Amino acid sequence: MNLATSLDHWILEALNGFARKSWAFDQAVTALADNDLVKGGVAVAALWWAWFEGREGAGRAHVIATILSCLAALAAGRHLVLTLPFRMRPIHDPQVGFVDPYGAAGTVVAKMSSFPSDHAVLFFALATGLCFVSRRAGILAVLYTAIVVALPRLYLGLHYFSDIVAGAVLGVAICWIGNLVLPRSRGVQRLLAVSMTRPALFYPALFLVTFEIAELFGSARALASGFFKLFK
Repeated sequence: MNLATSLDHWILEALNGFARKSWAFDQAVTALADNDLVKGGVAVAALWWAWFEGREGAGRAHVIATILSCLAALAAGRHLVLTLPFRMRPIHDPQVGFVDPYGAAGTVVAKMSSFPSDHAVLFFALATGLCFVSRRAGILAVLYTAIVVALPRLYLGLHYFSDIVAGAVLGVAICWIGNLVLPRSRGVQRLLAVSMTRPALFYPALFLVTFEIAELFGSARALASGFFKLFK
C-alpha cells in the first residue's frame, strides 16, 4: 500500500468514525452534498459578483476566462474519469468496510469512477478564477469549496482524499493558466465587446451557461443522454 492509498484510508476511517452517531448530522451533511443551491448556486453568485465588481475590462475578462477555463477543466476531468482505470467509490466498495451515514445511498454515482472528483475540478477552478478579480474573495471561495463541497463528499464516501486533491489540482492548474493566457485573447475581447453592444443577447446566454455550471451541467447532460437514447 503506497503513501497516497494509506492517507486515503486513514482520512476515510477518521471521518467514518462519526457516521451514524447522529441522524440529524448525517442527514444535514447528505442534504448539503446534494443541494445545488448551496454548492453551485453560491459559487455562481460569486462569479456574478465578480462580473459586476470588475467593471473594468480586465476584471470582466478574467470572469470570462474563468468560465471558459472551467468548461475546459470539466472536459479534462470527465476525460480522465472515462479513460483512467475504474476506481470504485468507498461507499460502494465492500472491502473498505465503510459505514454508510444515514441517508447516504450514493446510488446515482455507483457506475462512475471516483477519480478525479468533478466537483473538485469545477469548484476549485471557479475559486481560482475569483482570485484574479479579488484575492480575498478567492481565498474565501477556496475555503468554502473545501468545507462545503469537498468535505461532505469525503464524509459520505463518495470520494477518497486523493480524488479531491487530483480534481483540485487539475481545476486550479487549468484555470490559472487560462487566466494568464485568455483575458487578452481576441475571443475574450470580442465577448466583452458583445456584452456592451448586444447585452440583450449576451446576458441571457451568460445566465444559461452559469446556471449549467451551478448544477455541473446536469440538465444539459440529461438532455443529451435523452436525445442519444431517442436516436439510438
